[in-house]
Amino acid sequence: MSIKHMLNQQHTIKTLSFVMLSFSLTACMVGPNYQKPAPEQVGIAEQWHAKLPHGGELKNLAQWWQQFNDPAMTSLIEQAEKNNPSIAKAVGSVREARANLRIQKANQLPTLDGNAGVTRAKSGTSFGGTTTGITTSAGNSEQTTQTASLDASWEIDLFGKIRRGVEASRANLASAEFSWDDARVSLAAEVANAYINLRQCEVLVNVYETELSSNLETDRLTNLKLKAGFVPPSDQMQTEAAIAESETKLETQKSNCAQYVNQLVALTSLPYADVEQQLTANVAQIPMPPADGVPAIPAVTISQRPDVAATERLLNAASANIGVAIAKRLPSISLTGAIGVTSISSQSYNTWSFGPSLSLPIFDGGSGAANVEAARAKYDQALATYRSQVLTAVQEVENALVRVDSITRREVSAEKAEERYSRYFASIQQKYQLGAASLLELEQVRRTLLSSREQLAAAKLERSAAWVALYKAAGGGWQPVENVAETNPEKTTP
Repeated sequence: MSIKHMLNQQHTIKTLSFVMLSFSLTACMVGPNYQKPAPEQVGIAEQWHAKLPHGGELKNLAQWWQQFNDPAMTSLIEQAEKNNPSIAKAVGSVREARANLRIQKANQLPTLDGNAGVTRAKSGTSFGGTTTGITTSAGNSEQTTQTASLDASWEIDLFGKIRRGVEASRANLASAEFSWDDARVSLAAEVANAYINLRQCEVLVNVYETELSSNLETDRLTNLKLKAGFVPPSDQMQTEAAIAESETKLETQKSNCAQYVNQLVALTSLPYADVEQQLTANVAQIPMPPADGVPAIPAVTISQRPDVAATERLLNAASANIGVAIAKRLPSISLTGAIGVTSISSQSYNTWSFGPSLSLPIFDGGSGAANVEAARAKYDQALATYRSQVLTAVQEVENALVRVDSITRREVSAEKAEERYSRYFASIQQKYQLGAASLLELEQVRRTLLSSREQLAAAKLERSAAWVALYKAAGGGWQPVENVAETNPEKTTP
C-alpha cells in the first residue's frame, strides 16, 4: 500500500468522524421536554385560608430551632444531624445517585479497550503415505506469536437516548439531595418534639412534687385535728389516700421523663450520660417559640419543602425516561475502530479498521411500544404523587396555622385560670388551717388547681409543638447545598 493511499484513507476517516460528531451534537432529542407544573395545576392556592400570625413573615428557616433560645435543644439537634443513621442513609443515597449520573455521562464518550497476548506454538512430526509405504518428516519448529491492539467504539446519540438518560440521572440526583434535606427537616422536628415533651414532663414532675408536699402538710394538720377530736378518722384516711395518689402520679411522670431521655439518646446516638449532662445544664422549662409568622404566599412556603422538591425532581426523571424509551425504538449508529500489531517470530504485521455500524429494530413483538407506554404510565404516577405531596404539604401548613392561632388564645386562658385557682387554693388552705373550711372542700379545690396546672403545662407544650409543626410544614430546617460531601465530609467517605 502506497503512502499516498494511506494518507487518503486517514483523511477519509477524519472527515467521517467530524461529520458524525457534528451530526450527533446537532441531533434532536425525542420525548417530551419537561416543564415544571404550574402551582395552580397541582393544588396550590394563592393565599392561606387560616389566619397568619405576627404579620406573615418567617425568618431564619434554615436553623429555626435557634429562635427558641434554648442551648440544650440546639445542641441536641446539631448532634443528631451529625450522628443519626437516617442522615447517613440519605447521604449514601446521594452518593449512589452521583455515581449513576457519572455512569450516564460516560455513555456520551467513546470507549477504548486494550488487548495483548503472547502464544508459544510448536509443530511436531508429520506423517504421510506413498505407494511404497508410510513416510515421516521431522518438523519440530517452534514460533512465538505476540499481539497487541486497541479497540474503540462510540455510539452516536442521534435521538437523544443518552442525553435523556443523563437528564433523568441528574434529576434523580437532585431528588436524592432534596431527600437528604427532608431527612434533616424531619429529624430536627423529631428531636425538638422529644425535647419539648421532656421539658413538659419535668414541669409536671415539679407540679406533682408540689402537690405531694401540700398533701403531706394537710395530712400533718389532719392528724393534729384528729388527736384534738376536731375531725373524724375518715379525714385521716382521705389525706393518706391523697398522698398515695400523688406518689403514684409522681412516679409515673418520672418514668415518662426517662423514656423521653431515652428517645433523645436514640435520636442523637450520644451516650446517656452525655445527654443527661446537657439537659441538666439548663433550667427545666418548656422552650418558648419564636414570634415570627409565615409567608403570605403558599407557593413560596411550599417551594421550600424538600420533600415536595424531591418528588418534583422524580417527575422530571420520569419525563426524561419517556424519551429514553422512545429512542430505543429508533435506529442507532456506532463508530468502531481498531489498531493492532501482530508479531510472528521475526515478522510483524500492522492492522487497522474503522467504520460505522447501524442497528435498526425491526421486530420486537411489541415490547418497544410497551416500554414507551410503561414510561408514560410511570410519568402519570409521578405526577399524581407530586400533586398528592403538594396537597399534603398545603394541608399540613393550614393545620399548623390553625393550631398556632388556637393555642395562642388557649394559653392565655390557661394562665389566667391557673393564677386564679392558685390564689383560691391559698385562701381555702388558710381557712382549713383555722378550721373554717372542711377537708372535702380543700381537696376539691386542690384537684381543681392541679387540673389547671396540668392544662397550663399542656397548653405551653402545645404552643411549642405547634410552632415546630409549622416550621416543619413550611420546609424549615434545611438549606440548599451544591455538595453534600462538603457539609458532611465524615458521612461521604467510601
